[in-house]
Amino acid sequence: MAQRYFSNIYWHFVGRPANVPADVDEPIDYTADGRTLKSDRITTDIVEDILESGRLAATARDVVETPENRLVIGPFCSVTDIPWKDLEIHATYYGHTAIGFRPEVIYRQGWNPVWYVHPQLVRTLSPHAGARWLPWVKVTDFSPHAGHSFYHEREWRHLGDFRFDPATAVAAILVPQSRLEWAQKLVAAHRWTAISVVAWDLIRWG
Repeated sequence: MAQRYFSNIYWHFVGRPANVPADVDEPIDYTADGRTLKSDRITTDIVEDILESGRLAATARDVVETPENRLVIGPFCSVTDIPWKDLEIHATYYGHTAIGFRPEVIYRQGWNPVWYVHPQLVRTLSPHAGARWLPWVKVTDFSPHAGHSFYHEREWRHLGDFRFDPATAVAAILVPQSRLEWAQKLVAAHRWTAISVVAWDLIRWG
């Protein structure tokens, strides 16, 4: 019997608002100060660019503040192994469009799960501690409430760009209902027969 607190599809969501500072304290801050999720059209255009190029660009950065330094981590790219039933919560901050990668691709090509640590722990580090593992650290408070802790995101990271073959690396693409027909035509045009196209409404109804 499989465990059900993680997913066997690793999702890369593309709808996060633009111009989010690297040092936000919690996911709910993504939509602060008037920032909004990217439109359905923009997110599906991004998915098309990623799939046709076979490249997930490393555009994300993070900040880790030690007692001596303010370190900017990255660039890296991210996926999440959030279970299917909880993707609706994640979409609040990352939109409704995503690429789902097969687990064996993630495991074999340099991805690692993030280590979530409390700010108090980071403040105890010596200035030279952990240079090799800091790229995998995500500083966050812990909270049972959605939107108030990055721990809920179950992030995996890949340092630098991630290159892949869509025909073998991608299990599914998740799109809003309004872009379902577009996604089906994209997959058919490239003969990506192993990629499932899933409408977001299926997540919501499930």
